[in-house]
Amino acid sequence: MEKWGIIYGTQKIKNDRMINIITGKINSGKTTKLLSLFDQNINGDGFACVKRFDNDKFLGYDILHLQTGKSIPFSYQTNCTPDNWNEMFQFGKFSFSKEGFIFAEKIIDSIIKKNMEPIFIDEVGPVEILLKKGFYKIVKKVLNTNKKCFLTVRSDMVDGFCEEFGVDERFVIKITNNNNNNKKL
Repeated sequence: MEKWGIIYGTQKIKNDRMINIITGKINSGKTTKLLSLFDQNINGDGFACVKRFDNDKFLGYDILHLQTGKSIPFSYQTNCTPDNWNEMFQFGKFSFSKEGFIFAEKIIDSIIKKNMEPIFIDEVGPVEILLKKGFYKIVKKVLNTNKKCFLTVRSDMVDGFCEEFGVDERFVIKITNNNNNNKKL
């Protein structure tokens, strides 16, 4: 069963759904919404992939541990990787750091060990859904805990996510850039 909510701005979301999918197009504000929801649920923990710039040049993404604020390089454009980069694999124009995945897994393992919730994961995309790489094992682990979680998923990947991870009941938070209508579907 799926329920949809179209969210604009900083609207608060109150629901008891275990699996909450924050969805939208690329650069629609999914990570910003996830961070806002974390601020409303400070007992939880997780990670976000935040954009990294050098002046105005987009380099890639760092993984940000939500509770501690610590971040490390994660996924950079192949021509922008930092010194001592330990590549795990490439996808498209991005190189993914082995240390980034280790960092993310340690965050999730700690959350599960401490029995914290909700759990926040940013982002599940084609690497996980199509290739079964990236955060694939982490997402499986989190979904098996039956804890409340918030995950960002691109709008064109939601059906694939639900099929791949066997998600039947979920609450979908759709991020749009249109502020004209605020309605629940």
